Amino acid sequence: MADKKAALMSLVKQLEGTMNAAGLKPADKDVIASDETMDVIRYAGDAGDVRLEYKDGSLEVLGTSEEDGAFKNLGTLLFEAESEDWGAKDIRSAANEVAETVAEFFGTTFVTAGSSEKAQQKQKSGAKANEKAPAPAPKKKKAKKSDSYEPADLIYRLEAIYPDYAGKAFANEEEFGTFLPEEYLQQNPKMIEDILLDIRMEDRQQCKKLFKTFNNYYDDGEKDTQSLIAVTILGMGAAKEEGLLTVIENYASEDLMNIVRNVANYLNTGAGKRALKKYADPKPYKESLKERWGKQGLEKASGQMLDSSSLNR
Repeated sequence: MADKKAALMSLVKQLEGTMNAAGLKPADKDVIASDETMDVIRYAGDAGDVRLEYKDGSLEVLGTSEEDGAFKNLGTLLFEAESEDWGAKDIRSAANEVAETVAEFFGTTFVTAGSSEKAQQKQKSGAKANEKAPAPAPKKKKAKKSDSYEPADLIYRLEAIYPDYAGKAFANEEEFGTFLPEEYLQQNPKMIEDILLDIRMEDRQQCKKLFKTFNNYYDDGEKDTQSLIAVTILGMGAAKEEGLLTVIENYASEDLMNIVRNVANYLNTGAGKRALKKYADPKPYKESLKERWGKQGLEKASGQMLDSSSLNR
């Protein structure tokens, strides 16, 4: 990019959906206020204010609510706007992280950066039933609890990290009447490829966001969510590429790392390889996801490992 102002203006543009949902508008006529030390983008609204402070390749997000009146740091992220390698995808990723942070702070709708206006309206309609939306983008006509860690919530969060897939989870729900994670990943196989590529290359910014999500959702999720993370996404990749375990170990929580290692080891056994073969060529969806997963024989094996005493849970 190497054009700081253009990158910051692109960020502002992609934050419009979430900022509007939070009732926040740019407070300065020129949008970006600059001095010798930093560039500042200020938003103001009835519920509080937000400041985005850019300096030396990082962006600090500060917010104040109507109740406390004092700014506090909501998060800091890389924003290397003056680097030649910093592109549109990086700006979208940063915009999603800022948008999610702001939405969580004010308890309002998170609108994925770069999604179409129609998709944004669908996201907003899905959040009307919930005054305190959590980090993942809300689903249509379903109130989301603040402690919801279902597979759909995980996928919505991953779509925020990888904006190219924004709206795919909603389409899955529309097609099947409920969210089916395995169908979703079969329809969008490149998402896992992109995740594993970022881990393989140890993209620090992406790995921090990914494993913050994986660790939280593994610790608080039910078995379906845990299996999706530990088996389908990380375990299968680690079984095929041994070097991934070394990188995963740098970011994963102890509990998650233990199960990913166990899953990778199992999938490299004879029984595990047979299970992988069935997974790679599944029967068409007919009844429930759990029934099909059970026919593959992988859920039973992963469930046993998730319950093992080696997890110290």
